[in-house]
Amino acid sequence: MRSERREAIIQILRAAVHFVDIVTLHLGRPIPAGFAWVTKAKMRQLTSLSEKRFDRALRDLRESRIVRIYERNKPVPFVEGEFRAEPAIKIFSKHLFGAFGLSQWLQKEQEKAAQRRQAQKAQQQEGQKQKPSGAARARTGLVLDGLVAKIGRISSRKSVTKKISIEQRSEILRERGLAIFEMKLANPDADAATISREVDRTFKTRGIDIDEIQRLTFKD
Repeated sequence: MRSERREAIIQILRAAVHFVDIVTLHLGRPIPAGFAWVTKAKMRQLTSLSEKRFDRALRDLRESRIVRIYERNKPVPFVEGEFRAEPAIKIFSKHLFGAFGLSQWLQKEQEKAAQRRQAQKAQQQEGQKQKPSGAARARTGLVLDGLVAKIGRISSRKSVTKKISIEQRSEILRERGLAIFEMKLANPDADAATISREVDRTFKTRGIDIDEIQRLTFKD
């Protein structure tokens, strides 16, 4: 093999290092929907190779089984019989690392990277649970708006908590329970304590202290 050809192969390997996912040895990056495979054009930007030299060197890597490449085509929506080229699947061979005596190093790094990814995924899932979606926030807003209207009707006669009748207190506590239930349906990932605080805060903005209502109810 000529030195120019070897140089082209080295340039591609050097560029591929920027895109390799150490856990899977796939060339690209993990995304929520799956995996985004790096394109040849993106890799070639990190080399000084012409398109012809790049393709020839990549073909050499493929034939030597250092990199496995699987071409992909995707049907064009609403156009029967037509397909669109997708970025090819590119996978490094672990034997390349073994050839340089790096098999054990690769295994350790893959284990550490997999643990980091699992921790990051768990953190993201926890953050999604704590942060409601836009639709959930909208549904929660509707529940609270309805609750405000109900509170207005209940307390329109006497808004001072201590002077609210037993019947009104019972109605307030019943509406509170319904509001908590509806908010849980609107936002299933939220914890009960957070929902209860939000409902009680809504009552308090209308001059009704739920803690005091409960105290008076149990006292009676």
